[in-house]
Amino acid sequence: MMVTQGAVFHEDFTDSLAGGPVFAYRRDAVESDRQFYMRRVTAERQAAARAITEEARERRMMLVAMYLQKLQAIPA
Repeated sequence: MMVTQGAVFHEDFTDSLAGGPVFAYRRDAVESDRQFYMRRVTAERQAAARAITEEARERRMMLVAMYLQKLQAIPA
């Protein structure tokens, strides 16, 4: 059975190990590297702002820096 909702497809299948239905979602279109890294930068900045400890905030900011480097390496 496949039910479409916009650009997201819902497929269900049975997993023999789980013994029941398993649901998988996939997007109709693949996002570009640029979109992925921009989304990750935004998400990590938000997570850094919510971080409780300084160490957690620093780890999130390290990820932001890494994703920004990857963005700059992508040809325009």
